[in-house]
This record gives sequence, C-alpha cells and structure tokens, in this order.
Amino acid sequence: MDEGVWKAAGREPRYLVEDPRFRRWFLVLGIAGPILGAVVLPHLMQPTCRGGNRTAAVATLRNLASVQAQMRTAGRVDLDGDGLPEYGTFGEMTGAAGVRTDAEGRSRGAAISPPLLSPALAWVDENGIVTKSGYAFRIFLPARGGGEAREGRAPREIRHSGGAG
Repeated sequence: MDEGVWKAAGREPRYLVEDPRFRRWFLVLGIAGPILGAVVLPHLMQPTCRGGNRTAAVATLRNLASVQAQMRTAGRVDLDGDGLPEYGTFGEMTGAAGVRTDAEGRSRGAAISPPLLSPALAWVDENGIVTKSGYAFRIFLPARGGGEAREGRAPREIRHSGGAG
C-alpha cells in the first residue's frame, strides 16, 4: 500500500522492519533457528530403516542357529571320526563349497544340495566375515588343541595368547 492509503485510513504507515513483533520473531528465529536446526536436522537425515536392519540381523542369527542345528543333525561333517558331527561354515551351508573331509580343511567332499542357508551369505571375505543388512557375521568353529578356526580365503587357526585384549 502506498502512503496515501494509510493517511486516508487515519494511520501512519508502518514498515515491517519497524514492527516490534517482527523484530521479536527475527531475534527468536535468528538465535533459536540454528540451534534447532543443529538438533533436528541430524535426526531427519538418519536412515529410517535402522530398526529394519536390526530386525533382519536378528532374523539372520536365528536362521544361522537353526541351520547349524540342521547341519549337525544331518551329520554331514565329522572331521575326527568320533561319530559326533561338527558344525558348518558359511560356504558349506550355502552350498558354495563342499563339506570338509579332513580336520585341516584341505580336502572337500560334495556340496550340500539343496543349500541349507541363503546364497546371500555365501560370499566370505578373507577375514571370514559375511555382511548382510549392514551387520557383519563370522563363524568360529572349534579347532584342534582348543583354538578356534574361522572361514576365509586362507582358513587358519586362531589361538588365544591368554593375555587381556
């Protein structure tokens, strides 16, 4: 509106910058805005499926426990010949590798068909880790001498030094 309209209405023109309400809100938003943005924006930018990933990881662990029980019940792997079957590796349970026939893992038998575990868990990195839904999974199996054996490109025995850490 121009000044003539204001004078005809019997009021003085007010500019937005001179309005005390504008100054108050400008001050509040000028101070609280960045603080509010620093608190709210990181939460808005986080993935919303984090709970879904956690649920998928728990389901994968439950599935692994069930498949390990099936593997042992079927008696597919008996490395020491004592009649008590051993648990399986990711490669064995997914059918990506044949079952171990010796304790060192150098010779393999036929692959399990049909596979007991999803092929999504078949790729094992050199450290024996499989990733799914943002979580890492690793299977440690008992080895000779009380150590632990893990799956990987070069399966090896991992011995605890007995020290802390």
